[in-house]
Amino acid sequence: MTAGYLRLSRDEDRKQYVSIENQKLIVRQYASAAGMGIDVFYEDDNISGYTFERPGMKKMLEDIDSGLVDTVLAKDLSRLGRHNAKVLLLIEDFKERGIRLILVDDNYDSFHSEEDDILGIKTWYNERYVKDTSRKLKRMLRARQKEGTLAVRPCFGYSVMPDNKLGLSVVESEAKIIRKIFHLYLDGSGYRKIAEILNDEGVLTPSVLMKQRSSKGFSGTAAERWSSEMVREILKNDNYVGTLRMHVRERKTIHGTDLRVPKEEQYVFENHHEAIIDAGTFRTAQEIMVKRIRNNYKGQRVNYSIFSQCIFCRDCGNRMNLVRRKKRRQQTYFICRTYNAKGKRYCSAHTLDENELLEAVLHYLQVCREMLYGDILEYRLEQRETREKQEAGLRKELDASLSKQQRKLEVVLEQKVTKMAADMENAHIWEATYGKLEKDILWQIRRLQEQIRELELEQEKQKESEGSAANAIDILDKVIADKELTAKDVELLIDRIIVDRDGSFEIKLRHGLAALVDEKEVARKLESEKNIFRDVLKVVLEEEQTRGYTSVKHMSRRLKELGWMVSPRSSGPFLLQLVDMGIVKKTDNPLKPYAIVAGGEEIRGYIDLEK
Repeated sequence: MTAGYLRLSRDEDRKQYVSIENQKLIVRQYASAAGMGIDVFYEDDNISGYTFERPGMKKMLEDIDSGLVDTVLAKDLSRLGRHNAKVLLLIEDFKERGIRLILVDDNYDSFHSEEDDILGIKTWYNERYVKDTSRKLKRMLRARQKEGTLAVRPCFGYSVMPDNKLGLSVVESEAKIIRKIFHLYLDGSGYRKIAEILNDEGVLTPSVLMKQRSSKGFSGTAAERWSSEMVREILKNDNYVGTLRMHVRERKTIHGTDLRVPKEEQYVFENHHEAIIDAGTFRTAQEIMVKRIRNNYKGQRVNYSIFSQCIFCRDCGNRMNLVRRKKRRQQTYFICRTYNAKGKRYCSAHTLDENELLEAVLHYLQVCREMLYGDILEYRLEQRETREKQEAGLRKELDASLSKQQRKLEVVLEQKVTKMAADMENAHIWEATYGKLEKDILWQIRRLQEQIRELELEQEKQKESEGSAANAIDILDKVIADKELTAKDVELLIDRIIVDRDGSFEIKLRHGLAALVDEKEVARKLESEKNIFRDVLKVVLEEEQTRGYTSVKHMSRRLKELGWMVSPRSSGPFLLQLVDMGIVKKTDNPLKPYAIVAGGEEIRGYIDLEK
């Protein structure tokens, strides 16, 4: 059976462009003149010749394997394909099988052509054409990307502006879904939990919504249900804070796999379009994401606590479980997961009451914030200003050196071309002479470019670190003002809480705060406060047995007598703590402002607890 093979790619050079119908006419006319008939045509319309994954080609090869086809006619060699090696292998395979191949415009007939060397040159040229076209398209796309020109379809949540094809406008119905995802994540839910919530509420997926509003058609399959990966990609996408990021993926080979481009090589345009998520919320989400990955937190809601993602046993390193029990009263405490699952042979209980932990953490954070006021923050600001001046000076020097080396390279190249043109006989000597100098200059240029890139990366890291610290301080102020701690606050402020066997614990701050606060100094201050409070209780015990009341002034005087450097103002919080504990009660009598209502035994019990 005689077959005709036809292929067309829409990006072909218009001078070489021949439609499928014209190819069919050329093949038929040749066959008729040669006294042959075409039994079947195999077509691949709008498919690149560089790939051999073509329906028409695959079907033809299958029929050849089945013995149905013994002769193949095509307009020219480029119709078979534009991949040098694969086309030559295909021709060799045809020869071994005895399949006759006729290429009309190339005047080639495998049954009558003894010399095939010219085919190798043609296949090489055909492949070169495809690669040249690919390089041109890539350069054009890269140039547009460098200018911040939108060259891809807008992501979920945005559409192209009708009056400005290069601008983006927010699709509010989709933006609500994006804001909900960020809110749920910051509230403690994980990727899978958020996907389940969206599916249960019947929220349409990004691909379904984009397909519905697409006027030019939507290629690919629209996912019907939300997945963890969809949620994760939205949370990581800085497009939602108004940043346009271009050259994110790049294809290294024609029809190859798109590979992710390193961040430092991407083209980033901040404040390019209207933001859906504010920068603080986005930065918070990224910090929480990193922390959850490190702590293997899944956002589970069974016996959930705001501390569930960061509390660990010191001995076995495992996470602590939250236990809720109701006897006479509700008990909520943490216990070592290893002990809870395997028993005391593997670890001890390390129990810690949740309410006590909450009070202690709030107090710890308040002490941290007190240490951040005044000279510390001013010193940090001065450090930053000094560093920025140094970095600006270094960047100026590097840019000047780079420009100098680039000008030097231009001069060397110009001199080399001049010398070689004037003395062609000794061109190789001039090539070697100037080649070494050219190589040295290029090395200097690359070294300077690497130094500039390293400086930019370091500046970016510093910016992120300072942003994290500033964000953490803002949240710290809010926590102290509200006297309330949320899961979001814990994830941003606290890295880990490590619990000892006796129920004591150590708090590790997140890196943004840890860089500003001397944790050892905080621990010393807390220990000092603990000792002061024990003496406060002793003073109250004395007064319970004598006059039955106390005051801020009297408490301050007694503490000074005991060696503590305190003022009435700094003594006040201790009395308020006694009120909360039910040991004293505030009265309307200015002469007896705090009546002692607890008995001596109860007060002694608190003193013993403070030891």
